[in-house]
Amino acid sequence: MQFNFDLPNNIITIIFSVLSWGFISFLVIRQFLKQEVKPVLWRAILVALIGLGAFSLNITLFHTSVKLPILPLGVWFVYFLLKKTTFQLYRRFAWIGFWANFVFLIATLLSALTHSWVYPKGQVSTYVANVNDAAIIRIVPSTSEAYFHKEQFMKQLKELKPTPIESDNWYRAIVLESESPSNYRKEKFPYQLVGAMPKWGSGIATEIYIEEDSKGILITTANQQYYYRSTEPLIERGADSDE
Repeated sequence: MQFNFDLPNNIITIIFSVLSWGFISFLVIRQFLKQEVKPVLWRAILVALIGLGAFSLNITLFHTSVKLPILPLGVWFVYFLLKKTTFQLYRRFAWIGFWANFVFLIATLLSALTHSWVYPKGQVSTYVANVNDAAIIRIVPSTSEAYFHKEQFMKQLKELKPTPIESDNWYRAIVLESESPSNYRKEKFPYQLVGAMPKWGSGIATEIYIEEDSKGILITTANQQYYYRSTEPLIERGADSDE
């Protein structure tokens, strides 16, 4: 049995969740007012919530994972729980609960499409919008120190466009073609940008790395990686460390 009680993690999802629950509440109230024989309202609401239970298939539509309701398990549960005459009084509320799953499915798809429009996936500003509390840290001790200038960084960031990730070439250059022992190989992305915030309300979690030459930035999200190249250094590097 599957219920749609996942907590939203971005403003777009919150809006569509509120609209979905509002529409379902409207259907429940309308059905309550329409019936000549009125059921107990709180029981009607409870039956509708139970009716949400369904056997669902996980499918992908428009690059979005959704649940497609197949079997109305909640409706069956209400049927076996109540007497036949009582079930007839609450039957439509149980079915409202089941069909509400399709409301959530449509809302999920619309939410994903709207999210992609409001927060374009290819734009670096989607992932790095606020660097007021950001800092650069070395994730490889032997790498030289780096200094973070917020204004300069954001100025360069506005000019960046996505660049294809050549992971095979990177691996070949660092591992296969390198003559240095494994302990002394240079890390492709030895710096990490921490404390940077994505666009407000996007709910996107990222890990952001700066390339060894200070001109590349790799942004990793839960589902994708994006690589950008700048003509000018994104950060200022100090002298090589002796560590």
